[in-house]
Amino acid sequence: MSHGGTPHPHPTAPASSPWSAQGPLLSAIAITLILGLAAYLGYRATSARYIVRATTDIVRFTLPGAQTANRYSDLTWYLTDVAVIDAETGTATPHLSGQLSFAAGADISLRRHGEELEILVSRETEGPTFQLADQGVSRAFANGSSILCGASCFGRNFPIQGEIGIGRQTGPQLNASPPVLYDGSVAIVIRMLWGDKHSYEIATEKLGLGEELTFRSPDDTPPPGAGTVLIARDAPMSVAFVTHAQSAILHRYGAEPTILEPKIATIITKNPVFAFFSVAMSFLLPGTIIALAVIAQRMGRFRRN
Repeated sequence: MSHGGTPHPHPTAPASSPWSAQGPLLSAIAITLILGLAAYLGYRATSARYIVRATTDIVRFTLPGAQTANRYSDLTWYLTDVAVIDAETGTATPHLSGQLSFAAGADISLRRHGEELEILVSRETEGPTFQLADQGVSRAFANGSSILCGASCFGRNFPIQGEIGIGRQTGPQLNASPPVLYDGSVAIVIRMLWGDKHSYEIATEKLGLGEELTFRSPDDTPPPGAGTVLIARDAPMSVAFVTHAQSAILHRYGAEPTILEPKIATIITKNPVFAFFSVAMSFLLPGTIIALAVIAQRMGRFRRN
C-alpha cells in the first residue's frame, strides 16, 4: 500500500575532492622541505668540518692563546738528540734532548729537507718562543729560533693543533728544491641539526703537487684544528687533521685561489634523510597523478549524469 507524499531521494555519497588525494604528496613535499631546512640550519649552527689527509714536505700551524710573555701552550713534544739554532746568537747547540714546550700563539713550521726535519718557531711579539726541559732544567730560546732533527724524529707522530695549513704555493724560487705539498684530499663534512654524532660528507677535493691549502673562519678568527704528523724516514711527511672553518682556500701557482665551501643545494641534496624522502616522494608522485586523473574522470561522468 502506497502512501501519498513526495518520495525521498536516496542519499548519495559526497563526491571525492581531488584535493583529498593530494594529501600524501603534499605531506611528502612538506617533510622534504623541512628536512632540507634542517640540513641547512645544521650547517649554519656550526661551521663545516674539513678532514684533510696529505703527503707534504711543509706543514704550518699557529697555536691558540694570547701571545704573552712566559705563557706556554699545553702542546708538548719530547725530542732526543736535536740541534737548536738560536736566533739571537746564530749559534747551534747540538745533542739536546727534553720536553719541548711552545709559547702560546706561536707560529710553527715543519719543513722536511732530505734526511732532516726543521722546526721553525716564531711569533709577532718579543720573548722566547719555545723551551726544552730535561731533568728539571729548562732552557728558553729566542723568537725565530729553529730546531734540526735527524734520525731521532723518524717514525715519530707529532700532534698539531690550532690554525693549520699545508703546502706552499710554488712559483719562481731561488731555492731549487723548496718544500712542497705532493698530494692529498680534503673532505667537507656537515653535521645534522640534532647532534655532532650525526654528520655526512658533501664533497671531496683532490690536492695536487705544489698547491697550498689554508682555511678561513666566519669572523676572521683562527679556525680550530687538530691532527697529527708522521715523520717517515724515506718519504714525505704524512699529515691528517680535522678543522672547523667557513671555507678552505686552495692556492695554485698561476691561477686564482679556489674557494672550497658548502653550497646550500649540496648541503640539502646530500643529506641522507632528505634523499630518502625525495626518493619516497618520487614514488608517491606518479600514483598521486593517476589518482587525480581517475577522480577527475569520475567527477566528469557524475556531472553528465
